[in-house]
Amino acid sequence: YTGAPQNTIRKAIDENLTNEALLYMKQNGIDINNVVCHAPYIINLANRENESSWNFSCSFLKQEISRITQMNVKYIVVHPGNSLKMDRNIALDNIASAINLITKPMILLETMAGKGTECGTNINELKFILDRINLKEKVGICLDTCHLNDSGIDISKFNEYLEEFDKVIGLEKVKCIHLN
Repeated sequence: YTGAPQNTIRKAIDENLTNEALLYMKQNGIDINNVVCHAPYIINLANRENESSWNFSCSFLKQEISRITQMNVKYIVVHPGNSLKMDRNIALDNIASAINLITKPMILLETMAGKGTECGTNINELKFILDRINLKEKVGICLDTCHLNDSGIDISKFNEYLEEFDKVIGLEKVKCIHLN
């Protein structure tokens, strides 16, 4: 995170601290290309009932992307959002529409548990979104093992899940695994 995940308050990125971190990573064999930031939880790309709220989410995500770009990070994990009262397919389409407004860096849609009206809770919903993305090379998936477990995936059969994922979406889209 570039700030607290539950709010929009942000301090400016300190270039000196970024350079210090990059030097530390280089000295310790940590490849910056493997570093991932997580977008704040308050971003909701799915619900567009209130256009100004949806526009705020898109704008705030762009701001976060600008911040991680300043830190040389190339990946940002995003919770797709909640449909709330919207039709599910419209909400999934809204997610794709929001992502299509952003051209960099690579956005990683995180698998969700399916609590309430969360979107991106199964392989088919993720595929629905991915199929509507214009710059497909700019979007990947973050598999969150806790969310997968909560959604009903038997983690002891993770290889079977990966086989299904590969058939429907393709393993090359998995760029990050959030192990819990």
